[in-house]
Amino acid sequence: MQTKIKTSSYMTTQEFNHFNRKEKIFGQFFTPVEVADFIVSVSSNYVTTGRLACDPACGDGVFLSALLKYGFKPVGVDIDPEIINGLPENIKKYIRIEDGLLFSENEKFDLVVGNPPFSSKYGRVKGEILKSFDLGRGFSSQAIEILFLEKFIKLCSNNGVIGIILPHGIFSDLRLSYVRKYIREHLSVIAIVSLPRHIFRSPGNKTSSKTCILIGSRSNVQKKKIMFAEVSSISELSMKDIKSKIWAPPNEFLYPEFYLYKDSRLNGFPKLKEYNIKIIQGSTKYANERKFSKTGIPFISAKTVTSLGIDFSKDEKFIKPGGIMDNKKAHTEIGDIVFVRVGVGCIGRAAVVTKESDKGICDDWIYIIRVKDKRLSPFYLTFWLQTKTMQKEIRRLARGVGTITIPISLVKELPIPIPDSAVLKKCERNYKEMISARENGNFGKAQKIMEETCSNLEFLLLKKENHESATADNNG
Repeated sequence: MQTKIKTSSYMTTQEFNHFNRKEKIFGQFFTPVEVADFIVSVSSNYVTTGRLACDPACGDGVFLSALLKYGFKPVGVDIDPEIINGLPENIKKYIRIEDGLLFSENEKFDLVVGNPPFSSKYGRVKGEILKSFDLGRGFSSQAIEILFLEKFIKLCSNNGVIGIILPHGIFSDLRLSYVRKYIREHLSVIAIVSLPRHIFRSPGNKTSSKTCILIGSRSNVQKKKIMFAEVSSISELSMKDIKSKIWAPPNEFLYPEFYLYKDSRLNGFPKLKEYNIKIIQGSTKYANERKFSKTGIPFISAKTVTSLGIDFSKDEKFIKPGGIMDNKKAHTEIGDIVFVRVGVGCIGRAAVVTKESDKGICDDWIYIIRVKDKRLSPFYLTFWLQTKTMQKEIRRLARGVGTITIPISLVKELPIPIPDSAVLKKCERNYKEMISARENGNFGKAQKIMEETCSNLEFLLLKKENHESATADNNG
């Protein structure tokens, strides 16, 4: 007979079931042994006090096993009494069955590690419990992983260490800057490691959620530089051989990609926001209101925006003029750039509306960039955004957990060198030739024009002497 689990006071039955062993969405994707071992082994190097450790959301006990391996006396907390049945015998005696968020903070630990549940479909915590958290007060609801982050920190003794897995968005999302502020105020951050997607699995399930490891100590001495790292496979963790890492002073953002992939050649160039441009987000409807017609105004989705121009054959849909999906603000004009703002495989794609038949209504995955500055042209800007250098920069600035996106405020931060008039004219000529080649079925020629134009722009605009000149001009 299975034990029934009593729901927590701050969860509905449906929400609680989400975090129950059989139904919780992210919680089903247990931590690989190699990840837990890495977190405990690295964190233990900074523990200078004692050997008492805790995992406040211990689940299958993988962190408890690692803690024992490295000589700690562990305490594991979990809300589900049924976890005991599946744990090794040497782990069971360290388990306390209670809600990790309600676990008493009177008991302090030298090391607090774990992979708490993440917010997903039902993961927002509500109710009186929020008043017990600095990061909960003043909110009608809060993400459960944010509350667990605070719990980890509060369970940690002075000069103790925490090692926690959190969603990538904690370190990158503009809306969560207050959480990063809390981290800085309560931890001396040692390292932040970006993990590859698809490493958290269970039978029949996988997740593409992007996550990071945060390691920090409860010390008043802030480190001037933090290790920011990214691993491409679990083997890098198991071998303690992280290839992509950098030590850098932190700023507003704490996600490793921001520091690892910063291209110094772009320093000093004007930002897009310094030009006379306008950026508008597209619009659409969902559920019952999402209705297309057999004819009408073409619908510009991410699929129709290709590096070789707008191609409606990729996703042919129409919107009824004057209908519920006909949002006038999402209409494009000739000369507009349509820029895909979201999606792991398509973010950063851009194309120019070159003629009447290219015009349409943009999906909300699209930004419309309207160039009004005579120093630029939509053709030059589109080619520049498609260069390998700028594609990396777009991904460096993108953020998100399951699906990555780049907000308008950061699109405006993209560096855009000022070209001369000859470059502007050549980009327009090449773009139109590329479109003509594609429409005539000569995709090889179109692709060659695109690649050569982008390559030539990088060579011309990123050469050392040109860059120094641009920097000098920009600095007056």
